[in-house]
Amino acid sequence: MTADPPPVTGAKVTLTGLDDGPWRVEWWDTLKGKRVGVSEATVSGGTLQLEPPAFQADLAARLNKK
Repeated sequence: MTADPPPVTGAKVTLTGLDDGPWRVEWWDTLKGKRVGVSEATVSGGTLQLEPPAFQADLAARLNKK
């Protein structure tokens, strides 16, 4: 892995099989162990489309149904 990789931008993620309704999404930089963003999202038809914030090496999302 490159010591200082360029940031990844414009990524999109689609999740399926979720309960419809509002969700809270926390974005985590797993290398630094820090939360880098929080957003609200709505699942419709069991599908959730997310646009993660820019990241360099690794990013995780934690979803909580509201």
